[in-house]
Amino acid sequence: MYKGSSCKMGSNVVRGEVEGTVEFTGGNTFFGKTASLLADDGELGNLQKVLLKIVVVLVILSFTFSGIVFGYLLGSGEGITETISFTVVLIVASIPVAIEIVCTTTLAL
Repeated sequence: MYKGSSCKMGSNVVRGEVEGTVEFTGGNTFFGKTASLLADDGELGNLQKVLLKIVVVLVILSFTFSGIVFGYLLGSGEGITETISFTVVLIVASIPVAIEIVCTTTLAL
């Protein structure tokens, strides 16, 4: 480091000694300004809107088919606890929780 030069966050001192003064903190630093530019504005992007519509349709289909399976199992003489257990597992397994992550990762390849 030379007199008057400034170091960034994460800089390492390899040898020697130096005195420093903190000039900026938080959002006023180089990294803070970068982070504020990347901050989420709360608006959904086009991909997120499409994925949300797909998730809503899949959840509706999941509950519909789970209801059909529930009725079929009860009608065929299965016990209520086994029927409820199977239906809950079916609902949890069929709801696409990670659809956004999978689509984003796939599109990035």
